[in-house]
Amino acid sequence: MKSKKFTITFIIVFLSIFLITPVISYFAIFKIQNFAFYQLYKYQVKKMQNPKNNYELVFLGDSALGNAVDADYFTEISGVKAANLALTGVYGFAGSYNFLKETYRHQKNLKYVVLVHYPGIGSQGDPFTGYIYSFLDPDFRDLKNFSTREKLDLLYYSYIFFFNFENYKRFFRGIALHYLGSGNEEGFIVSDYVKQYKKIEFDEKNANGDSPQSILKDGFIFLKKIADFCQKNNLKLLFVYGTQYEKYFDLSTDYMAQLNQLIKDQNVLLEEEPVKIPLKKVGDSLNHVDIPYKKEFTKIYYDRIKNHWDLKNTP
Repeated sequence: MKSKKFTITFIIVFLSIFLITPVISYFAIFKIQNFAFYQLYKYQVKKMQNPKNNYELVFLGDSALGNAVDADYFTEISGVKAANLALTGVYGFAGSYNFLKETYRHQKNLKYVVLVHYPGIGSQGDPFTGYIYSFLDPDFRDLKNFSTREKLDLLYYSYIFFFNFENYKRFFRGIALHYLGSGNEEGFIVSDYVKQYKKIEFDEKNANGDSPQSILKDGFIFLKKIADFCQKNNLKLLFVYGTQYEKYFDLSTDYMAQLNQLIKDQNVLLEEEPVKIPLKKVGDSLNHVDIPYKKEFTKIYYDRIKNHWDLKNTP
């Protein structure tokens, strides 16, 4: 009798945890968490969903983009209304894909899409976590464009994502921060992106690069979807590499050659010349431009874009 009662209790507890965990995960990740990157995500969504912004060109990418391009200055020198909608590396190409679709829905004058991801994007596998983090398609229309394999992969990563017990910690921490008032993230957005911290101290003797063996082709699924979306909707698409400490490229010659080819294989127009950061202009990470040089690097990106497109102004 005791054994039967124990079994029933165990089943009830197990089913309760099974049903509650994804709910806790949803609220922890999408409703109450208050870390800087999610604040950035909400900040960028608000910009893209405002039709009055009337963007003609959007930059999509990661933190290398966020720290290197001043959208207001780009608008000034190009004559094209631009937005920097940079996320962070965790979102990958999938985040740029979701942002592209949402931006297209709200910005009716959109003509140009510039992808700016740091070179290490080639070694970033698991594209689906970034897709889940940045999901903006409540009626799931996008899934009809997924292959059966992609749907199964998305289901698998969704299971890992929502049945992660770490989300309990995030949930209760978020509640505590909310009620104790210590979770205020105001001030994290500076100069249209996440605030930089202390400039990195780095000895160039410790520089390293990437090898072709580190490239994970599964990570390019959403780059191809970006290309297909732009082609379908008559949007011009260009990939320009995100900034990186200059020595990296000397140590990544073979990697960069293979990465160039993989990007072009997705039917994406590519600006092959990388954007290198001298050590003295590196910010709080080796792929972040220090804040005082943001306009300088914005002009570099403008010049790279002009190699491919004839924008309105030519200063």
